[in-house]
This record gives sequence, C-alpha cells and structure tokens, in this order.
Amino acid sequence: MSKVKTDKQGRLILPDAFLGSRYRRVAVEVMMRVQIKLFATLCRYFGNAAPGIPLEIEVPNDSTVADLVNRLKLPRKEVKVFFVNGRSRPIGWPLEPGDEVGIFPLVAGG
Repeated sequence: MSKVKTDKQGRLILPDAFLGSRYRRVAVEVMMRVQIKLFATLCRYFGNAAPGIPLEIEVPNDSTVADLVNRLKLPRKEVKVFFVNGRSRPIGWPLEPGDEVGIFPLVAGG
C-alpha cells in the first residue's frame, strides 16, 4: 500500500492516471464542514442568512476563523466577536470539523 503524499499547502496528492511508468498527479484540497451563525448587521453580507440561524459551509482543513471570515467576504472592520462552540475565541482560532461559529459585529448599547 502506498503512502499518502501532500504538497506544500497540505493538500493531498492523488494519482490521476497511470502514464507508462509515471503517474500524473493532481492536488486535492481536503474540506471540512462547519456551521456558522451570523448576527445583527452581518446577515446582509450573506444572501439568505437570518440572524442566529445556522448555515453549513465547507472550508479547507486547517482553516481559522479569519479564513472563514475571508471566505464569507465579511468586511474585517465590521466583525468583532467570535464564538466557536459557545466560547469566545480570537480571529486566529483554528477550526475543527463540525464546529459551530458565531460571528458578531461590534455591538454598543447602554
């Protein structure tokens, strides 16, 4: 059995077709699913999102909360508070498959 190989970005390299004594290789990005909840004004940036209602999204393995914000195309200056599985986390927090991520704008009140 051959060993699984990855490229410099951590993507799997799988044989695509056998060509003589060589393999042509392709890189496959391994994805994971996470649930997101957008709150308050952030819903307007993601089409059909309703405040606090979870949406499932695929992100590459080894993604962080920052990568998720970028994938959703949320303006960085508007996102301020992040919860992963109910706990406050920094924007650089690494995500795991099945995580539930809540993203909040800066909220003021008094």
